[in-house]
Amino acid sequence: MEMIRNLSNEELSELTLASDERFLQQELTALPAQAREAADRSDEFWAAQRAAVWSKIAGRERAKLRRPVLVGAAAAAIIAIGILFVPQKTKPAVTVVPPPAISDQELLIQVERVVQSGAPASLQPAGLLMQEVAQYAPTVQTKESHEN
Repeated sequence: MEMIRNLSNEELSELTLASDERFLQQELTALPAQAREAADRSDEFWAAQRAAVWSKIAGRERAKLRRPVLVGAAAAAIIAIGILFVPQKTKPAVTVVPPPAISDQELLIQVERVVQSGAPASLQPAGLLMQEVAQYAPTVQTKESHEN
């Protein structure tokens, strides 16, 4: 290790080149023996090799097809978890308070006050109705008092 640090760039390049040449020479020397060994193998061996290669290719193709499905499922799971952890805004309970019960006579008196206080034109027909009811109200009151 110490010796390599002391080498110049040219010397290091020459050393690397010599190492590569030795490796290549060993491989080329072993090549004829490997070729004979491959030629001696049976057809069943090569058929099994082809089948293994094609199954790996098909497995990768299936994995590519499954990838969008897995991404979609993961996205849906993340959204579902996000929805579960979002704080729910609860609306305060609305309590409906019924208006106090008043008699028809009191209601008419309130409407008359509103009409007389300069009500808009849209309430003018209600004012006319009030006048008619006011005319007959004393008659209705006297009949009720006589019945009791």
